Amino acid sequence: MSQRRPSFAMQCCNTPVAGAAYYDAQTGLPRISAEEKAAGFRSGVRINIMAQTILPAIGFGLAYLLWYISEHLLNMESYDLKMKTVAESDTWYVYLSAFFLCRMMYFLNFYPLIFKGSVFGISDDKSKAEKAMSANMYVYKVQSVVASGFTGTRAVLMADDGYVGRYNRANRGLHHSVEWLGIVLLEILLCGYIFPKQTLALVTLYAVGRVVHQVAHAIYGYGAQNVGFVLCLIAALTLEGLLMLTVIKGSHVGLHT
Repeated sequence: MSQRRPSFAMQCCNTPVAGAAYYDAQTGLPRISAEEKAAGFRSGVRINIMAQTILPAIGFGLAYLLWYISEHLLNMESYDLKMKTVAESDTWYVYLSAFFLCRMMYFLNFYPLIFKGSVFGISDDKSKAEKAMSANMYVYKVQSVVASGFTGTRAVLMADDGYVGRYNRANRGLHHSVEWLGIVLLEILLCGYIFPKQTLALVTLYAVGRVVHQVAHAIYGYGAQNVGFVLCLIAALTLEGLLMLTVIKGSHVGLHT
């Protein structure tokens, strides 16, 4: 009699468990040496610097390319009249304020990465179960009971197995979307006035990315959400670039057509 194959639900809900040797016997967290903690810290700092320099530059480049193609190649419409309104009313200050708010939100979201690598490690050879630990936003501890003979404190992490794990990861995706929702709404309101069609396209891309991020993470586990995150990042950075493009053109700095 042939053995019955596991269902799709069972396959995508079960996460392989790593060897106990990788974890600290007292805390249950990954064993991280002093060198690995330092490497994790440096990696987090580099990512934060990139988030405040390279990412906004990419966003501005994408926004400028989108504007140039729309106005000069596709002849969709001229944005000069709306830009003139922004310049004459000094509304570009509002767009600059929104840009600064976006940069603040990127800092707040990327800043925890400075410490994340020192807690969970940054090695690429970890198992799926070990990488899944990185989805924990918080690490709690349980005070030890003296009578048990345990002298340390054990960490309390998010359950990652079965339907409980899928439920937790789905809610983690929801939390992640709320983190970014404020600046996206602001970008929609401001960019939509001057670039309505482009804003619609970018917001659609962002929405698709959010759905992919949450569903893939919930069903397939840590790492599967990266495609959705990249789609969201491209859309959000391009919207932010449109803000800065409006500031530059509205303040008469340059980018003459």
